[in-house]
Parts: sequence; structure tokens; C-alpha cells
Amino acid sequence: MKYLPFLGLCCALIFSGCSKEKPTVSRSQGSSGGLAVEYFIARPTYFQSTVSTTAEIIPSEAVMLRAPVSGTVLAINFREGSYVQKGQSIIQLDDRAWKAQISGLAAELNRLKSDLERKRILLKVEGATQQEVDVIVAEMASIEAQMEELRVNIQLANVSAPFSGQVGLRDFSVGSYMGQGDEITTLADVQSLKVEFNLPERYQDEVSLNMDLSVIADTDTFPASIYAIDPIINPESRTLRARARISNQDKGSLRPGVFATVILPTQVSESALLVPTQVVVPEINVQTVYIARNGTAIRREVELAGRNSDMVQIVSGISPGDTVITTGLLQVKDGLPVSLVKGTNTLAP
Repeated sequence: MKYLPFLGLCCALIFSGCSKEKPTVSRSQGSSGGLAVEYFIARPTYFQSTVSTTAEIIPSEAVMLRAPVSGTVLAINFREGSYVQKGQSIIQLDDRAWKAQISGLAAELNRLKSDLERKRILLKVEGATQQEVDVIVAEMASIEAQMEELRVNIQLANVSAPFSGQVGLRDFSVGSYMGQGDEITTLADVQSLKVEFNLPERYQDEVSLNMDLSVIADTDTFPASIYAIDPIINPESRTLRARARISNQDKGSLRPGVFATVILPTQVSESALLVPTQVVVPEINVQTVYIARNGTAIRREVELAGRNSDMVQIVSGISPGDTVITTGLLQVKDGLPVSLVKGTNTLAP
């Protein structure tokens, strides 16, 4: 019993020390005891949404020139990679045999013309029959057809440029034999280019003829204008195909086939509600954000519209002046107490 006063004194000192310690506050809690979150005030503002998609740069006109007839190459009239004018000769194939045949047929035709004149004179005095005259006329028509075919072959043997443009490379030399359909070289009009791209079908009402857009290629931006829209939506990809024209005369370094991105302006709003893109939490079949009201997180399903690099437009689900939670989205739940803080990365205006 003599130790009881001593034990009582020790207990009193222990309880006294505990009562003087300050409560520990978690770093994840604000002054109200809820989850500390940063925020963004949604206010109406001007916004022009855009949509971007990959695109293909193609020549305004392009063709693979092929030998229309067979023959030996007599002359090459272009320099690889050079610019040629419409109608300029590209190569000359051997046409001497056809020219010789035309000369022979021309002589035969003249003989038949003389025979025809004599037969017609004799026909008047019944010295020849109408059948003999008709036979000569038929022979003359056959020869004229053969001569016309040979003239066409001679014309085709001189392969010319169907339009002005830049020629490509060649893999043959003078004296090479080319069969009908063999490749000669490519010809492309690269001064005026086309931009072909596909858009999701939901944007079909956002594009129109003569609509201006931007094309980003080779770290440079080029203006373009839509000139054609496919009237049919691809049933497999559910996309709409369109083409725009882009001038390449000032910046001839832009080549067909390079990777490009098309940026189209879509809806314009004078009072759009914008929020940072990272605040949107995707769930199954819905998009959600969390707003803070009276110290509590409230889940809201939202409908999205256009976006830019860091902001997205919300057309339903929140109202002007709502406090949108921007951090702690992996922890926040509907009804969870929250405490608003303005951190170094806050997006609050």
C-alpha cells in the first residue's frame, strides 16, 4: 500500500502530458477535415472548337506513264525529276516500220483511185458493172482504215505529257525494248496539292464546301479549302471522306505522301462552359465530373462537345459558377467531404 501514492502521481503526469499534445492533421485533409482538392470555377467564355484528324497529301494530278505500244526506245526527251509542260515529248519509240507501211498503202490507194475513175467511166457506157465499182470502193476504205491505224500507232509512239508537272525516275535507256504497258515514269502536278482526310460521321453537319482549314505538315502550317465531300458515309468505318486544295507554289518543299494533320474549326460559342480536360472522368457509357458544393463532392454526368489542347466544352451537366474539382479524382467519390485549397497548379480564375 505504500506504493499507491507514487503510482497515482505517475498516472497524473502521463494524462497531463497526453492532454497537451496537438492532434495530427493528415496532409490529404483541409481545414474542414475533408479531402483537400484544387478547383476550377466554370464561367461562360468565347470558344471555337476544332477537330483534328490525320490526312494524306496527294498531287493535284498524278499518273504513271506507260508505253501505249511496243517498240524500241529511240529517244528520251526528259530529265529525271524535271518539270515538263503539257504536250512535251517524254520518249520516242521506233515508228519507222509503221511509216513504211503507210507509204506502201498510200501507193496502193492511189492505184485504186485510178482504177475507180476508169471503172466509173466504163460504167457509163456499160463497159463495167456496178459490182466492180463497189469492190474497188471497199478496198479503198479498208486501206484508209489501215493507214489511220498506223497513224495512231505513230502518234502513240511519241509519248507526251498529258498535263504539266514533275516527272519521276526512269529505269531504262535508249535502245531498250518496251512492251505495251511497261512503266516509263511518273508524272505529278505538285504545285497544287490535294489533302484527303476522313471525319467521324458525327461531324457531317460541321463541314461544307469552301470551308477553310489548316494543314500541319513538315512542322509548317498551310491554309487549305474544302472543294469536295463524298456524299456517302463509309458503312464500315462510319467516316466521311473529304478533300481540300492546298497551294504549294510558295513552299515547294511540301511533297505528296508526307504525314499531315488537318485542323477544322467547328462550332463557335460566345458563352461556352469550359473545364480542363483532366477533370472529365470516363465511366461506362458516360462522362462525369465532380463539383464541390457546401463541402461535399457531387458527381455529375456531362455531355461533351468541342475541345482544344487543354480545355473541353461541356454542354450539359454543370452550370455557370459551379466549382469543378480538378485534383484528387482517383480518391473523390460522390458525397465525400472535401476541402477547397488553392494550390500552385490551381486553375481557378
